[in-house]
Amino acid sequence: MNSRENELRYIMQQARGQNDVRVVDTDDLNHHVIYRQAFNAVCNKTDWKAPVVAEVRDDNPNLGLYLESIRFMTGTEPTIFITGTCDDGHRMLTIVSEGYRIGPAGP
Repeated sequence: MNSRENELRYIMQQARGQNDVRVVDTDDLNHHVIYRQAFNAVCNKTDWKAPVVAEVRDDNPNLGLYLESIRFMTGTEPTIFITGTCDDGHRMLTIVSEGYRIGPAGP
């Protein structure tokens, strides 16, 4: 741990009155950025806290990332429904989640 991390840990401990404080590192911040970008692709564009209803193809390489981003951003477990078939034989999927507001992370 470098001196800057020690300084941040000390300041946070003093502010919170706690002995065990986790310092956020850049890997955590990068994780958040990646999840946020993926979540932006599937969330309600006018109200990100609203329930999630998104259609994706089953061959979308980001499907797993979309599901993880919903879990991360809303604290809910998304459900996937097969809602159709594309002309090329792939399936259309609908991802549904309660969203942040209704889920356990909301107010």
